[in-house]
Amino acid sequence: MQRVKKEGEVDLVIRRNQITKLQRTTVRRKVTDRLATTEQPPCDAGNDTDGVPVPDNTVTANKTRTDVTSSAIAVVGGGISGASTAFFLRQQFGEDAVIDVYEKGEVGGRLATINLDSKLYEAGGSIIHEKNAYMVNFTNLLGLERRMPSDEHLGLYNGEEMIFEGSRWIYKHQANGLAFTTPERLLESMDGDLMAYLYYSLEEILSHEGFSQQFINEFVMAALKCNYGQTPEIQAFVGIVSLFGAERKLWSVKGGNKRVPIGLLEKSNVNLIKTKVNTVTLEQVDEKTKYEVKSNEVTNIYDMVIIATPFYGNESDISFINFPEPIIGSSHLYHRTVATFVRGLPNFSKFGYKTLNEFPEIVLVTKDKFFFNSVVKLHRVDVGSERHENKQELPTWKVFSQQPLTDEEMLALFISYEDVEVVNWSAAYPHYSSSEDNLPSFRLASQLYYVNTIELAASCMEMMAIAAHNVALLAHHDWTGKVELVNPFVYGEFGRQEL
Repeated sequence: MQRVKKEGEVDLVIRRNQITKLQRTTVRRKVTDRLATTEQPPCDAGNDTDGVPVPDNTVTANKTRTDVTSSAIAVVGGGISGASTAFFLRQQFGEDAVIDVYEKGEVGGRLATINLDSKLYEAGGSIIHEKNAYMVNFTNLLGLERRMPSDEHLGLYNGEEMIFEGSRWIYKHQANGLAFTTPERLLESMDGDLMAYLYYSLEEILSHEGFSQQFINEFVMAALKCNYGQTPEIQAFVGIVSLFGAERKLWSVKGGNKRVPIGLLEKSNVNLIKTKVNTVTLEQVDEKTKYEVKSNEVTNIYDMVIIATPFYGNESDISFINFPEPIIGSSHLYHRTVATFVRGLPNFSKFGYKTLNEFPEIVLVTKDKFFFNSVVKLHRVDVGSERHENKQELPTWKVFSQQPLTDEEMLALFISYEDVEVVNWSAAYPHYSSSEDNLPSFRLASQLYYVNTIELAASCMEMMAIAAHNVALLAHHDWTGKVELVNPFVYGEFGRQEL
C-alpha cells in the first residue's frame, strides 16, 4: 500500500500563552489537523474559512455519482496544484466534462492562514513574484487585491553577530498547446541549459559564474535557509528559484494567498468532494480504461485520475489496485519546516542592537544547523498595501526552524511574548540534491497523471501552476490522440526570454 500525504498536511499545532522571562508556564494543545481547530472550521459548502467564502459546489460525500455521460476526471488534492489543474482541465475538456476534486482537509493545502489574537497571517506559501505569469493571471481573473511589501529592513545573522543590513518560454509553449511527459523535458523546453541545473549544485554554478565565496556563504545561504531550509549544495535550478524570493518585486493576496485555489475551484465549476481517497483501481469497461476512485463514503468511476498532492516512497495513503506495474512514489525525502508565530518583543540586545527600533524586520541566518532559519515581522493578510496597524499592539513575528523551538530558544529570541502558535509542516518541500536520478514522469500510467513531480525540480506556487497546465494539456492530448503535441523538440523556436 502506498500513502499519498495530503498537500499541506500538518502534524500538530501548539499554542503557548502569556510567557515572559519571569513566567515560564506554557499551555500546549495538540491538534491532529490544524485546519480543523475551533479557530479555523472545516471547509464545508456555504461556510467561510477565515472569512474567505469557499466553493458552494460541494458534493455530498456519502452519495455516489451515477450521472456521468461525458468524460469524467478525478483530481486528488485541493491545494494550488489541484485547483490549477482543475482550472486548466476545464479549459481543455470544456463545460461538458465532469471534474471532481477530492480534498480531505481545507482547500488551499500549503497555502494557508493562521489565526493569532483574532488576526490572520500567512502560514504557508506567502510570496508571489511579479513575473509569475499564472499567479498574476489568476489573481487578475479572480479580482483579488494585491498586498505589496513594505520597505523592510533586512539583516543577516551568522549565529553570533549581524553581518549585513540593509525564461518565459514555457508560457508560450503552453499557449501553443505543447505538453511534456517529464519535468526534464519541460525544463529543457524552457532553456537547453536548465535541465543541466538539476545535476549541479547552486554553489558550483555561482562559483563558475564568478560570484565570491563570501556572497555564496552569506546572501545565498541566508535565502536558501529561509526558503528551503537547505544550503548552497542544493541543486542549482531550485536554488535559482529561491533567489528570486530575495527580490523586491514580490507581493501576496489580500485576505490570504489561499483565496487563489478557492477562487479557481469556484471559477472552474467543479465538484468539490470532501473526503479522503482510499483506493484507485484500474478497470476495463467495454475494452476501455476506467478508474474506480473509492473513499469511505463514495465510489465513483472516471476516465482519468490526476494526483495533485505529494506522493513519495511509502508515504502514500492511497492504494493503487490492479495495475500491471506497481504505482510507486518517488524515493525523495521531504523536509519538515516548523513555523512559529509569535506576538511579542524580540530580544534585540542579543543581536547587538540598543533599541527595538533598530531591529530588522527580516533576519536571515547564514549558519547551517542553527536552531532557527529566519525571523520575519508579519502583517495581517486582511490589511492591504496601505497598512494602518495599531502601533501600540505587540508586533507579530514568524520564526522558521527545522525543529519546534524549546522554551529556552524562545526566550533567547524574545524578551517577552503573549501568544504563540506553532505549525509543523511535515512535508513542506523535498530535499534537493544535485546527484538525483531522473525525476518521475507526469504520466504514471495510461490516463493516470501526477502533477507534483515538478516539486522535485522546484517547489513554489508558479511551478505548481506550470505543471498543472502541462498535465491538463498532456491528459487532453492523450485523450484526443494529438501525439504530435507531446514532447516536441521546441528549444529555440520562440526566441529567448527569461523565466
